[in-house]
Amino acid sequence: MGNGHAVGDRIERYQVAEVFELDEDSATYRVYDLESGTRHVLKLRFPDCDPVLHDALRREYRIQHSLQHPHIAHASRLFSLPDGTLAMLLDHASGGALSTWMTGKPVAPGMVRVVLQGVLEGLGAAHEKGFVHRDVKPENVLLMPGPGAFVAKIADFGLAKDFTEGSKDTAAGLSLHYSLLGTPGYMSPEQAADPAAVDARADLYSVGCVLYEMLTGDLPYDPDAPGFMLALLRGEWRRPTTAPEWAKPVLEALLSANPSDRPRSTSAVLAMLKERGGV
Repeated sequence: MGNGHAVGDRIERYQVAEVFELDEDSATYRVYDLESGTRHVLKLRFPDCDPVLHDALRREYRIQHSLQHPHIAHASRLFSLPDGTLAMLLDHASGGALSTWMTGKPVAPGMVRVVLQGVLEGLGAAHEKGFVHRDVKPENVLLMPGPGAFVAKIADFGLAKDFTEGSKDTAAGLSLHYSLLGTPGYMSPEQAADPAAVDARADLYSVGCVLYEMLTGDLPYDPDAPGFMLALLRGEWRRPTTAPEWAKPVLEALLSANPSDRPRSTSAVLAMLKERGGV
């Protein structure tokens, strides 16, 4: 079996229904379980890729499988194929990722509230277990059917910092494959400076960036602009003129350049939002 599959191909008991991502090292598919009739997402790491990517997928599975929470996408199975490909099975998001709803314009107020509350509750559960996500962004927020129209779930803990590992950051090996551990435009100043030194407040900064984008259709910084990193470290983000009043003090708190000036926990942010009518 070569690297990569086409729609209709069978991978163990799963049939490929859609190709989300495919490169020389990995693939992500929407698949149909031929035995149960259910839909899932299947992430693969091919046998000839760098072993650190296999280790990262095992670690991602361990974290997401252990986090049983309604606002965290569940990883249900990790298995190997006969050729040595490593595979991880995940929840399928019928509503897609939040990024597919981001069109460069503000999203509906009801969606802002549901996404914000779900993301904060999911991250709170992860933080309580000793995990900092380090890559909160619209692509990693999945929308699934649930009470009301949908529920938001955090996905992709592949870059997460695991405080249960002590001082060792096993995700650091991925720096050989990525120029940054995180995504410019969503990562905090301290994560850009030293991703191993972050705590839960780095995720809160990223939540602030996602909230800003949902409210304005733009990011607080342009990551492609000259001087982006200096502006990030100085906290010189673009204050929105169109954000609702309840959101402005929340954004100021979450997007503080100094983590000591941010709320200390997701519960503190939720309390602030409820006080101001944001959720």
